[in-house]
Amino acid sequence: MRRRSSSGRRKAPFLRLFSFVLTAGFLLFGIIKLAPMGLQLIEKAALASTVATMPDAGLSLLEKRFAPDVSKPGESKPPEDSGPPSSPPQSSQQPDSQQPGTSSGPPKEIPEVDPEYRGTILAENLAGSDNGSYLKYGAGYLKNYTNLSFDQIRSILDQPMQLKIKNDDQPKVLIVHTHTTEAYEEYDRDFYDTRYTFRSTDPEKNMTKVGEVLCQTLNEMGVPTIQDKTLHDYPSYNGSYDRSRETINDYLKKYPSIQVVLDVHRDAIQREETLVVKAVAEVQGQKAAQLMMIAPCDDGTNTIPKWRENLRFAAAFQSQIETDYPQLTRPIFFSYRQYNMNVTPYSLLLEFGSHGNTLEENLVTARMVGESLGKLLKENMQ
Repeated sequence: MRRRSSSGRRKAPFLRLFSFVLTAGFLLFGIIKLAPMGLQLIEKAALASTVATMPDAGLSLLEKRFAPDVSKPGESKPPEDSGPPSSPPQSSQQPDSQQPGTSSGPPKEIPEVDPEYRGTILAENLAGSDNGSYLKYGAGYLKNYTNLSFDQIRSILDQPMQLKIKNDDQPKVLIVHTHTTEAYEEYDRDFYDTRYTFRSTDPEKNMTKVGEVLCQTLNEMGVPTIQDKTLHDYPSYNGSYDRSRETINDYLKKYPSIQVVLDVHRDAIQREETLVVKAVAEVQGQKAAQLMMIAPCDDGTNTIPKWRENLRFAAAFQSQIETDYPQLTRPIFFSYRQYNMNVTPYSLLLEFGSHGNTLEENLVTARMVGESLGKLLKENMQ
């Protein structure tokens, strides 16, 4: 048996160390290569969760909103990881100031956008019609996504609404924003910048401004109204409804006089990968974004014991708007969804326009909607 030399014994530890370093290097390389895949899986799981809990966007749009910034310059990162939501490139010319709720003044100077980043905006009037797809009730329409028949829904709507409002100076209406940072196209044009996330933390550009005009109009109509401006969806989008529910409950404890809660959003209508729809109508000579109400129904899986009263309120609200401003609304979206609409029997989710609409179009709508709601609520004051 040959005896191993001392030099051979000295080489063994070195070879073991070299083998360890080499193996660790391969493992580290594999982790680095696979890490993005793991992150993508986590993001996709979070995306699927978000789709299951939000009423106002399609999967393709959500993928743009929450995709990591790895392919296109300016593409949005997940809200949890990013800075403030982005804005599109601005022109050097500043727009003239204007009063809330009025039609737009001189058009903004539209910045150049590389054709590579141009998506299409399609303007459509999405008002209801007598084509059999919608339930006609009063001056409005309803789109039924429940198992109830039109006759069953009519029998509910035929019952009188129980809303009775005390005529004093205590708050009667609360306006909140679960998705406060939702924003609009900044230019009245037939294309948009695909790098823009349609989100903003600026209260002059997001849903806060729409709610502000609605709140102001109701107060001018003699209906005491308060607005909460909390950013419930920033920096984290997930859990927005839980946070807004806490906010609502705090207000209801502080002001028991509140009977109507309006969660003000904007819709997102996307037909194709880069084609979005702006819901718009000409009303009294003004270009106005169309409003869609979401009314809840309980099939036993939700907890909305007075959903029938929510539905009656939505129908009366829409009918008043359509009487005052024909074509201003889209059909009521009646479905098995809760969205904090069980906090009072007169709680609704309002979708003001779509991401293809401009803020100016929605401020026109907010004033008109406020005037119609003011009329309805004053009729029910005692």
